[in-house]
Amino acid sequence: MNEIDDLLNTLSQSEFIGRLTSNKKTRVLVMKSYLIFYDINDTRVEILSFWDNRQDENRRIL
Repeated sequence: MNEIDDLLNTLSQSEFIGRLTSNKKTRVLVMKSYLIFYDINDTRVEILSFWDNRQDENRRIL
């Protein structure tokens, strides 16, 4: 949980650190075996999902 808190604090300071996904709006950050998908809105960063890379990619919903 501490690692997630650290990552979210970093993200709140530098919201563009994640790479853009194919839809050109959503960004993704890698944290060990997890992907964190998020969007940047006018005044906030919205976490869309935490994805465990050990799961079946075809079940991922954004």
